[in-house]
This record gives sequence, structure tokens and C-alpha cells, in this order.
Amino acid sequence: ARKLREEYHSYIGKKLDVRDELHKIELIRQKKDVTYASILNEWLENEEGSIMTSTFKQKKAILLNFSLDKLGKKPLKEIKHPELVNIIQPLYKNKPTQARKLLTYFHSIWQFSLNKGYCENNICGNIDKRNLFRKEHITTHFAKITDTQPLRELIHALYALNATPARRNALKLMLFIPLRTENMVTLKWAYINFEEKLLTI
Repeated sequence: ARKLREEYHSYIGKKLDVRDELHKIELIRQKKDVTYASILNEWLENEEGSIMTSTFKQKKAILLNFSLDKLGKKPLKEIKHPELVNIIQPLYKNKPTQARKLLTYFHSIWQFSLNKGYCENNICGNIDKRNLFRKEHITTHFAKITDTQPLRELIHALYALNATPARRNALKLMLFIPLRTENMVTLKWAYINFEEKLLTI
């Protein structure tokens, strides 16, 4: 009590309004203690009246489903951008559209918080979207014959195929000249130089 009395007297000595100073201290305390859940609620209230109802419901659902459990109780100032990445990255594998929207919403929430004085910078600016949303390259190998016996069986099957002469001969030709299917079916006599034994497509 004595310490508070001395503090209040110091305000008076500096010609400061005690009530104003206490109000400033309370605001600082509130901003220091603000959690992700509280700022999310404040941001949603601000969004609700400015966008279409369907859009607002979509935003709210994505944020509540994918971020509230992980970040809700954490003070906003303690959240770092890798935590946001760890939420968005797994989501991107199965739901890329929602992951991109979530990053956009995070950016808006932190910008809102920055304007309110709840944080000192927008941590979403440190997220590299190009790497975050990079698609994994999946190598697909087509089936192939590498042993002599299966190849021999395939050749015999092609020569015994019950098909039109044109189709059967096209398949035989592909054993020696492995063309793409489109190139094979659109071949013209004009492409063939019999003297030089050359096929030019």
C-alpha cells in the first residue's frame, strides 16, 4: 500500500492524472496478457459485420477447426512463425485450399493485432509461401519388361493377335521402333525414305 501511495504521489508530482496513468497501466497489462483466443474473438467480431455471412462462417470454421486448439491459450507475443508453419504445412498435404486461406487469415489477424498494439510485428511476414506451398514431386515409373522370357511371350502374343492387319502390323513395328502411340497411328508414307531407311516425323 505504501509503495502504491508513493507511486501515485509521483504522478501528482509530475502533474499527471492518476486515473489516466492507472488506465494506461491496465491497457499495457491487458495487451501483455492477450491470448490468441481473445484476439481471435475480437478479430472475428470485427470481420462479422464487414463481409458476407457465408464467407464469415467459412473463415470462422477454418480458424476454429485448425488453430484454436493449438494456439488458443498462448499469449500472442509468445507465438512465433514456425508454430504457424507447423499448423499450415500438414494441412496443405490434404487440404491445400484451406491451408492457403488459413495463412491469409493469420496474416490478417496479426496485422489487426499490430494495429491494436497487441504485438510488435506481423510474424506472417517471415513465412516463405513459396516453400510452404511447394508440391512434392512424385516420380512414377511405368511398368517395363526387363527379362528375356516375358519379352519372348509378348512378341509371340503380338504376332498371334486376332486384330486387323493395320493394328497388328503397327504393334509389330513398335517392337523395333518404339514410337509414341499418337505418332504411330498418324504415320504417313511420305515420312519414310526407303532408300536411306529413314523415318522422319
